[in-house]
Amino acid sequence: MDFFKNNSSEDLSWLANKPWVILVMVFGVVGGLLYLIVTDNKFTRNDRDLRENLLRDYRGVVIEKGKDTANRDTPYIILSDGTRFNYFSSVYPIIEVGDSISKDSNSSLIRVIKKDTIIYRDYIKDEWQYWDDWNRGHKALVNPFK
Repeated sequence: MDFFKNNSSEDLSWLANKPWVILVMVFGVVGGLLYLIVTDNKFTRNDRDLRENLLRDYRGVVIEKGKDTANRDTPYIILSDGTRFNYFSSVYPIIEVGDSISKDSNSSLIRVIKKDTIIYRDYIKDEWQYWDDWNRGHKALVNPFK
């Protein structure tokens, strides 16, 4: 019971005889920091979303556009092949039913083909960079999606 003998805030001499306590505290802090660095966070999710969206390949005609009221009014579009996209993007406001939309695999260029024009959006420049900056605390940015 000598562990609690001189256990006061003024007297920490009991630590001199208990080096394992200091080691446990140091390893606990280091382990906690490593856990926070390695685990999934908003930055790693944003990078993972970028890789997944760059690999995605799609093309089709927009047959439906709306907001999903069951999912906090998340904007969505449905293509002619049945593919559904939830869009938080700069592309959503310019898409209309009947437009064609396409993106090649390993490309960040999204094409919206209207009757008389083709609109190009770069996923990295227009969207991913915005969310990356927003996640890093640059909240003074102008939202390009409104």
